[in-house]
Amino acid sequence: MTHKSAADKFFNSLGDFPPSVAGRQHLASQKLVRKHRPARRGCAWKKIWRLKISRRLAAAAPASRFARRAARMLGLPRPISVTIYDNFGFEIRPGWLVAVVGPSGGGKSVLINEIARRIPSAIRLKPDGLSSSRLCPLELFAILRPRRKQRHKLTGRIDGRMLHSWLKILSLCGLAEAPLLIRPASRLSAGQLHRLAVAAAIFDASTRRNPSLILADEFASTLDPATAQSLCRQVRKLATELSLAIVLATPRTELLDYLQPDRVIVKPLTGAARFVKPSWHGSAMPVHFNPARWPIVTGDFSDYHELAGVHYLTGPPAFHKRIYAIRVPLHLRRWGLPRIAAVLFVSPPVACCRGRNLASQGRFIPAGPLPRREKILAGLNSNIECISRVIVHPIFRSAGMAVRLIRHAIRRARTPLVEALAAMGRIHPMFVKAGMTAVGLCKGKSRFYNYYISHRPGGPVVIDWLARKESNIACNNKNNSQSQSQI
Repeated sequence: MTHKSAADKFFNSLGDFPPSVAGRQHLASQKLVRKHRPARRGCAWKKIWRLKISRRLAAAAPASRFARRAARMLGLPRPISVTIYDNFGFEIRPGWLVAVVGPSGGGKSVLINEIARRIPSAIRLKPDGLSSSRLCPLELFAILRPRRKQRHKLTGRIDGRMLHSWLKILSLCGLAEAPLLIRPASRLSAGQLHRLAVAAAIFDASTRRNPSLILADEFASTLDPATAQSLCRQVRKLATELSLAIVLATPRTELLDYLQPDRVIVKPLTGAARFVKPSWHGSAMPVHFNPARWPIVTGDFSDYHELAGVHYLTGPPAFHKRIYAIRVPLHLRRWGLPRIAAVLFVSPPVACCRGRNLASQGRFIPAGPLPRREKILAGLNSNIECISRVIVHPIFRSAGMAVRLIRHAIRRARTPLVEALAAMGRIHPMFVKAGMTAVGLCKGKSRFYNYYISHRPGGPVVIDWLARKESNIACNNKNNSQSQSQI
């Protein structure tokens, strides 16, 4: 189904308001920009990695004279070898997430290193290797492009389709802020480097022809609890969607509720490794830390200023009618969480919008004499509201806050129609998840944007063509039911 047919289907369900003559002439010079559809991934090759690990480590003898004397004074015995893994067998399949948990020093890193030695093609997370890089995250992803001849060569050209895939994975890993995407990796924090390494490993594995194995040691060890929980949920989602095999080691057992691993390996400090049955709570977050329970309140400009730095657009909207916000409970702010989790702006519609003109077939084009333009603009303000900003704090992304705010704004709209213009709409499909109709990708004055529109359910009917169409639909349904009963 094309974008135009989707828009026609939406407006045909609302009414048969005829477009103006000036609107028809204006539509002749406008074209809808087609979206780049990525090629479908073929069926994943059903590869299974079967391993049996046996590892015996010899304790290092004191190397210096001082260390030997200290060992005799402390009564330490001669160094003896220790068996870490004794014929420990397991298997890894594409789409599986295997978690290795246990106390520090128990042997989790030994298992990761042994798997990397057995499987040379495995991809390892190396955040430390990025700390000295002068390349920005987008340049690092350009090096990992799936083109064989240009795999390790940077060029000045950026493919729009590849850029979309880079931004999608980076945003899912919590690096959606525009300033971070062009900042050198050496200037990123330890937590940001860890998320960048996760995103780079997932992108590298997704571009390979055969299923790949990702190894992550000390996973999420440098992240705060909220960011770690969000990253775990996205890693679980990407592993399932892209058929990636991931083995990660972490001492943080509380993250298993969000990772939802297929296999859990427990390696105690003294003792043999064993499998445990994966178990987690039914919800994505504990009850005391569940953003889905946080209420949506009427906000103000102070809420926006706290999240302005994490949005890709600089500056607030020129005009706004209402502001909705989700605020973090007070008992969680004392642990370092921000005051505002998400904010949404409802603004008056812009006078000229190519996406709206294409979707409505020129019904709201302010053309013609001045009295006619004023009448059309007055009808535009009384019939349409625009969602101009949706900002979610990075540590609360993927928690469904944007969808909740959009649905809340649509339910409490004061006009029959609600529209949205989003430059990052393809990367964050929050408007479609909220029930809005995607019209397509359109070209504006300075950038491309995705246009979305929705009808407020159960609201008062303001325009005549909407009332006529709804009455016609009701009559048709009644006639169809009568004909079926006669049959």
